[in-house]
Amino acid sequence: MVGGPDQDPQLVQRHERAKTIPTDRSDIGGEGPTPRTRVAAASTSPATVGRVSAHYVYVVRCADGSLYTGYARDPVARADVHNSGKGAHYTASRRPVTLLYLEGFAEKSDALKREHELKGLRRAAKEALIAAQPRKNMK
Repeated sequence: MVGGPDQDPQLVQRHERAKTIPTDRSDIGGEGPTPRTRVAAASTSPATVGRVSAHYVYVVRCADGSLYTGYARDPVARADVHNSGKGAHYTASRRPVTLLYLEGFAEKSDALKREHELKGLRRAAKEALIAAQPRKNMK
């Protein structure tokens, strides 16, 4: 990529698409269209402020209530892959999944380190992290 990930038109387009996914739950009761994936929050970590992130750590809630943590370049598309049954073996039998938490990083190594940290947390700590993250309307 010439000029870095913040200037890659495809990544910018994906990031803008993620911003348009509704975060409210008004669509659950049949009121309005259901988005493909619900994004409940996004990171405002120092690595992502003012630029488009190229690497993400995400947490999804599975249909059985369990949490799954992963890494992706495009977390919205990755959640769609999980929901198609072609994602991780763990999520394939626990569909659908809902994207709850995102953290963006400029460097892949930072994202993978954070993924490892999150995977080491107990469920209660992950739930607290999700609850503590400011809920944003990504429109």
